[in-house]
Amino acid sequence: MDQARPNPDRDRRSLSLREQLARIAPARPVEILGPELVRTSRLELRPLLENDRASFLEALSHSREELTRYYDLWKPEDRDEDVFQRQLALCRAGSATGKAWRRGAFTPAGDFVGCFNLCNIEHGFEETAEAGWWIRSDVGRLGLGREGVSALIQFALDNGHGGLGLTRVTALIHAQNTASLRVAEHAGMTHAANETASVLLNGHWVPHVVYTRSASPQGGMLAG
Repeated sequence: MDQARPNPDRDRRSLSLREQLARIAPARPVEILGPELVRTSRLELRPLLENDRASFLEALSHSREELTRYYDLWKPEDRDEDVFQRQLALCRAGSATGKAWRRGAFTPAGDFVGCFNLCNIEHGFEETAEAGWWIRSDVGRLGLGREGVSALIQFALDNGHGGLGLTRVTALIHAQNTASLRVAEHAGMTHAANETASVLLNGHWVPHVVYTRSASPQGGMLAG
């Protein structure tokens, strides 16, 4: 009797996105493939494109409660489509001006799972940027945040392999966003207890915790 042959594509489609990601071991080192693309074992950080709309909107629908609580993606009267168009425009503007490096995070199969951004990039006496990120809620607790933020920081501080060569990266994190606080710590960032910040969120100034990571004199990375 003939036996059915394994069909990797069919088997992958039968799994949820979470199950697909859980099967990929995060073992590959970070690859910086020029200013447009950074790749890890499970993520490809690249600019958003028009044809990412459906996948982006799906991620919003799975993450609305968490994103509304901790981030300021929606403006009054916004539709989800407006959020996508604004993020697309910000991505393009950041690349054009050099003031930001905003990237969508995609799985090897091309599914959008979140954003990893460097904003307020400054070059001068001190070369700095502010990091921010979010991962769709239904693929949380798989280490994707840590994987993506580690790659983001490596790209920001590396000055020998296509990175930005910055000296310091800062992240402002909602004090109740325990998942992002853990991600920052696992990615080697240090709580800057002597620094305070407030962020305008849903019309209110909300206290945030400051985390930092700095480059070593040789261009590597130091905590804090």
